[in-house]
Amino acid sequence: MSLPDAIDLSHHLSRQARERRISPLKGLQRYYGKPGLISLAGGLPDAEYFPFASLSGEILPSDRFQTERSADLSWFWRLFRRKSEQTNTVSIPKWPQAPGELSLSTALQYSLARGVPQLEDFVFDFTAKVHNPPYRNFTTIVHAGNTDGWAKVVSMLCDIGQGILASEWTYTSALATFLPQGIKGVPVALDAQGMRDDALRDLLSNWDESVHEMPRPHVMYIIPAGQNPTGGTLSLERKKAIYDICVEFDVIIVEDDPYYFLQEGVYLPPEDRKNKQKQAVKTSDDPDIFLSQLSPSFLSIDYQGRVIRLDSFSKTIAPGSRLGWCTCQPLFADRFERQAEISSQAPCGFGQSMLTSLLLNWRSDGYIRWLEGTSVIMKMRLS
Repeated sequence: MSLPDAIDLSHHLSRQARERRISPLKGLQRYYGKPGLISLAGGLPDAEYFPFASLSGEILPSDRFQTERSADLSWFWRLFRRKSEQTNTVSIPKWPQAPGELSLSTALQYSLARGVPQLEDFVFDFTAKVHNPPYRNFTTIVHAGNTDGWAKVVSMLCDIGQGILASEWTYTSALATFLPQGIKGVPVALDAQGMRDDALRDLLSNWDESVHEMPRPHVMYIIPAGQNPTGGTLSLERKKAIYDICVEFDVIIVEDDPYYFLQEGVYLPPEDRKNKQKQAVKTSDDPDIFLSQLSPSFLSIDYQGRVIRLDSFSKTIAPGSRLGWCTCQPLFADRFERQAEISSQAPCGFGQSMLTSLLLNWRSDGYIRWLEGTSVIMKMRLS
């Protein structure tokens, strides 16, 4: 049985997003590779004059952290001993040695807002493997971290005087993004898991525009795993209930999920954690087993294309990489890209080059293995 396409949600676009067209300069990029064509329109410097012959780095193997450790914390201190470590060398040349190879002549040039093709391909395949969205035409686009991604989504979906649904306690920077724009936060009660579906239904079904002085919100911001600041993680059952309500009331779900791979399970009081210290933390080196232990994402149950998912490398690689990606239906990806073309343009070429080289070296299963090891380390530090 073939998957459906995303439904038409163009009525959710902001006035600004509806007016956006492809950047005149970015629109010319399709012609830049034509033999014999010299374009002066984009102000592209000749890569011959980039003062980098190559970029290289020493990377750790993806299995650097074990996935099974006893509660004896002596292993923790061994991580910080100053000694030589096993590493692999990655190097990015200025000029590609083969068609499709990552090179500085492309990565450090004015480039597409979607990110370097090799990174975009990786995150698309990775998203398909991890979340397997149940509609056919989902797409991905690279951004400069989830804060950047969220700012672009707000501009794409919201006009002055509208509201955004969010848990009554939520990430402060998310609020600081839209409040100065004349967009209001609409709090929804939460519990130990996170946002309550019964509170969301009650709020939307009893919405009175005259009382709230704005139309019923059509955008929701939510952190489903490791909710900031409470730390709660929504169960699949709760996510399905919230998703069904959003379908009923035609709400777009913005899933800001930087902690997805660091899920810690059910919270245990300190006295219970002390008892658990005597046990080993055991998982598996099988990527599919590790992924199956995570609470599935909103994206994984989105059959309409109404989820905009924001993923980040900040919590799993390095915050300073300033890289992440957005997964959504083509309509939203197109508007997202149009905005990036005249703002951030593209994420930093240096960061994209090094992180892409790391991921191409590890491959998808290697990155998942790194995520699993990192997750185990976090659990042991909390025990």
